[in-house]
Amino acid sequence: MFDKPKEFELKILFKINSIESKYVEIIFRLMGYFGHLFFWYIVVGYFGLLGLNTPSILLRFGWGLEPYIIASLIIIGLGIDALSSNILQYMFKRKRPFKTIDLSENNFKVRSYELTPSFPSAHTHRAFFAVTLLVWGLSELTILLYIFSCIVGISRLYLGAHYPLDVIFGGIFGISVATIYYFISKPLVYWLATEMASVSTEISTFEMLILGIIFFVVTSISFYFYIRFRRRYKEKMKGKYEQDITKSN
Repeated sequence: MFDKPKEFELKILFKINSIESKYVEIIFRLMGYFGHLFFWYIVVGYFGLLGLNTPSILLRFGWGLEPYIIASLIIIGLGIDALSSNILQYMFKRKRPFKTIDLSENNFKVRSYELTPSFPSAHTHRAFFAVTLLVWGLSELTILLYIFSCIVGISRLYLGAHYPLDVIFGGIFGISVATIYYFISKPLVYWLATEMASVSTEISTFEMLILGIIFFVVTSISFYFYIRFRRRYKEKMKGKYEQDITKSN
């Protein structure tokens, strides 16, 4: 079904990928992080810190849990997102554009070399998944958040990382899974939020600061090695891509 790109996919992909603007590239690359796993870890940390502003006495009575509930939704959701999107990617095994498009005969720029299969777009799936969870608690920002998610999807085409169907199904699947997950996971989410709130009332500000620093350091180190691994893979694929172009010419 998805072995070869459809004609309309190639037209859309080439049209968006051919945009030449350093400002557009900066925006799309930055927006790509909106669909990145590490970005949502930071969001979890933000809501965790927001929950610390709630007086302990209120938390003991189960009040003021909203920030912890949102953080819990995202924590559990990230696991579900990673599992579901990866299962689908390796189930369909659709090759990335740089592996299927004849780069020597098309004015196509590969700005992002990805490791996993192409369908569906994990970045788009994650962005729509997390945003759908957030809108339950931040309904006034619904339109803005979904605009950001759409830009993430478009950025995946501009970077040459996905085909249009990868992005479209990624968004639809993200919203669908998030909606089902939200309504069936309330007991688990509320339990985790209560536990997080309970822990926050039992440790001192200094201990909380130390935990925050540890979280930041571990996340930063993990992100550093991830970027380093990605860079090596990109150089390897880029070398092969340039070699193929040279041979064809």
